[in-house]
Amino acid sequence: MHIYGASCQSSIRTLHATSQIVSRAIERGFMGRQECFSVVQQRLNSSTNLANDTSFFWQDHFGHIWSDYNNPIILESVCKEICGSGMGLYPDTANRLLTWFVPGLFLISSINFAPIGFKRFVMISHLFGDPIHSLWSLLSKLEDWNNYYDMARNHYRNVAAESWNDDDPRRSPRRVWWTTSIDKRAIDIAVILIAIRELLPSQTHDINVNSIYVCSCFEHKQKNFHKETAGNVVDKRMYGTLHTWFAIFTYIFGIVCAFVLILGGSPSPSGGKIAPAMLLSWLLPFILLSNIIGQFRAEDCIRIVQQFEDDVKARKGRHEEHYVQSRDPLPQEWTAGPADRPWETFLDSQAWSGGIYSSEVQKPMLESGARRFRSWFLIAVAATSVIISFGIGFGVLYSAPTFFSCRSAMVVIIMFVWLMSPIVTRIIMTCRLFGIDMRARWKALFWKDFAIGFCVLFILVASSCGLGNSCRCWAGFRNKVGGVVLNPKKQFTENNRYIYPILIAVCLFLQYLVLKTALYMGRTGLSVLTWSEKERRASLPSRAALSAGSGSETDGAAALVPHTGSGEQLLLGESGGYELIEYSLWDYRLQGP
Repeated sequence: MHIYGASCQSSIRTLHATSQIVSRAIERGFMGRQECFSVVQQRLNSSTNLANDTSFFWQDHFGHIWSDYNNPIILESVCKEICGSGMGLYPDTANRLLTWFVPGLFLISSINFAPIGFKRFVMISHLFGDPIHSLWSLLSKLEDWNNYYDMARNHYRNVAAESWNDDDPRRSPRRVWWTTSIDKRAIDIAVILIAIRELLPSQTHDINVNSIYVCSCFEHKQKNFHKETAGNVVDKRMYGTLHTWFAIFTYIFGIVCAFVLILGGSPSPSGGKIAPAMLLSWLLPFILLSNIIGQFRAEDCIRIVQQFEDDVKARKGRHEEHYVQSRDPLPQEWTAGPADRPWETFLDSQAWSGGIYSSEVQKPMLESGARRFRSWFLIAVAATSVIISFGIGFGVLYSAPTFFSCRSAMVVIIMFVWLMSPIVTRIIMTCRLFGIDMRARWKALFWKDFAIGFCVLFILVASSCGLGNSCRCWAGFRNKVGGVVLNPKKQFTENNRYIYPILIAVCLFLQYLVLKTALYMGRTGLSVLTWSEKERRASLPSRAALSAGSGSETDGAAALVPHTGSGEQLLLGESGGYELIEYSLWDYRLQGP
C-alpha cells in the first residue's frame, strides 16, 4: 500500500484535526462515512506501519489486503471504534426524500378518490397496507363490467335467434344487421346494469337482466328509452388521466434528479436513494388504472335509477296483468336505518359496501366454471405489479459494495408483509370471529391496513433519513467483501452507468406491461362506459319528446301518466319495498358475475 509521507509538523496537525473530528463524532454518537474516511486517511498519513496492519484493514482468504490510501476497506470492529456503533443522519437527507417521497405525494394526490366524504381517505391506508388486494379490487370492477355486457349481449342474442332462419341464406344480411344492433343495445343495457350495481351492497353478485325491460308492446320505444338512460349514466362517470400523467412525470423526474448534479442529485447515487422509488413503482399502474376506471357518485346513480323506475311505471300500459313479482328481491342491509332516512343510511355505508372501488372487500375469492382461470389471472396480475417493484428495488440494493445489507432485509420484510396482507384481509372479511356486522369488520380491516401502511412508510422514510447508516449496515451480511468500504464512489459510479439505468428502465417497462394487461382484460367493460361525442349526442332525448311532455301521446304510444297504484314493486322502490320487477314475457334468468 502506498502511503504519502508527512513531516513531524504535518503529523501534529493531522492528529489535532483527527481529534477534533472524533470529538464532534463522540458528541453526536456517530460520524458519517465521509468523515470516517478522512480519519482513516489521516491515520495513514501519521503512521506508515498502519498500512499493513491486518487487525485494521480487511483481508481476503489468502491474506491479501485490498485497501489503498484512496480506497480503504476496514474491519467492522475498527469502523465501530472510529466512527461509532450507532446510526446517524445522512447529509443529503432532503435530497433522498425529494427523490421518492415528494413525487409519491403527487401520485397519491392524483388518485380518483371515491366521492363519499372523509371516509374516502381510508383508501390510502388500504393502498399501502394491502397493495395486492387494492389492485385486485380494481381488476374485479373491470371484470364485473365485462360480465354485465356479456349478460346483456347474450340476452339479445337469445331473443334474436328466435327470428333467424339458419337454413335460408337470404337472411344472412339480416343476421349481420341484427348482430350490430345487438351490440349497440347490449351496451345500453350493460350501462344501466352498472348503475344499478352501484346501489347494491357489495356482497350481492346476481342481477336479473330481465328486470329492467318494459312491456313488449312498447318494444319499438325501448331502444331510445334505454339509450337515454345509459347516456345519463355515462355522463356521470368521473374519470380523467391528464393530472395523473403529470404526477407520473414528476415521479420519474424525481428519480432522474438523483443522478443529475445540477438538479441537486449526485453523479454516483447510492442504491438506498433510488430503492424506495422502485419499491413503490406499483403505484404507477394502480393510479393510472384507478383514474381510467373513474368513479360514480352514488347520489347521481340514485337519481338516474329512480327516474328510470318512474319511466318504467309510466310505460306499463294495459299489460300490467302479466307482470309478476321478482324472485330476487334486493338485499335490504343498506336500508336498515330509519324509514325516513333510507338513502342517508345507504350513503353512510358506502365505505364498507363497495363505494371504494379499490377496497371491494366482499367480492368472491374465486369464481367457478369457465371464469375460474380469469379469477386466478386477476390475482396474478395484481400480485405481479408488487412483485416487480420488490424485485427491482431489491436488485438496486443488492449491488456493490454492500450487496445484502440492512436495507435489503427491510425490503424483504416489507414484501413478506404485503404478500400476507391479502390473506389477512380475506380472513377478516370471512371469519365469524370478527362478527357479522360489515362495519365492524371494515374497522378491523382499516386498523390492520393502517398499522401495515404506517410501518412501511415509516421504515422507508427512516431509511432515507439515516436508518441503516451505520458500520454494521455498511459491511452487509455474508458478502464477498467482509469489511467496510469507506469510499464507495467508484462502485456507485459503475452502478450509475450500467446497473441502475437498466433496472429503472426494466421496472418502468414491466409496470407498463402490467397496465396494458389490465386494460386489455377490461377492454370490454371500459368500452361500454367510454362513449364518443357522437354517441353522447345520439343519447340525448329528441326535441319532439321534450316538447310533448310527460302527459301526451306520441306516435301511438300510451300516455306517460304518473303512477298512483300501491301494489307494484319498484326497481329500487320506495320505503315499502326494494325489489326488482320482472315481466312474464322475459321469464328466464341470466346469472350475473
